[in-house]
Amino acid sequence: MTVKVHWSTRLKQLLGGLALLGVAFLIGLYWVAPNLARAADSYLPHMITELPAGAIRLTNPDGSIALLPVRLAGTAEARRFGLRDAGPMALSTLFLLHTHPREVTRHTYPMQGIRAPLELAVIDPAGTVVEVRRVEPGTPSVAITVRHRWVLAAKAGLFAHYGIAVESALDVEDIIIITKAVAAGS
Repeated sequence: MTVKVHWSTRLKQLLGGLALLGVAFLIGLYWVAPNLARAADSYLPHMITELPAGAIRLTNPDGSIALLPVRLAGTAEARRFGLRDAGPMALSTLFLLHTHPREVTRHTYPMQGIRAPLELAVIDPAGTVVEVRRVEPGTPSVAITVRHRWVLAAKAGLFAHYGIAVESALDVEDIIIITKAVAAGS
């Protein structure tokens, strides 16, 4: 005895299967794609791209001048976020200038989530680089205990490329803000 299956039953099964496949695809786009993007070497978090962009000029001990494009981390939230989750390729040309409204004697900079070795140039209130530190991935935080007003962060090796070292001098009167971040809801 043969059982006849009506064509409408088969069509419903096919459409149900296609609907499940579509839902699975959308879930994949929603969950998997963003995680793959964040894992990419060129990933730059939204928090960093929303920071004001600027330019600074450093006069190096050898007399050379480095004009650097920077992102300005001038809020406590931005200083806490730092370069977290930025991919190693994205860091190849990125400088982050942590700014304080006045000098600080001791400040801790969180380093969780950094994906490449960094260098930090600690800059005193007069604009002189007084210390350069290397920070490895996995370091939870860095405490700076010398008087400073700025900390310039970049991927390890960029300072040497641009000649930045202890005694480099930041032109504090010439920190240029190119763009300001747009406030949410504006």
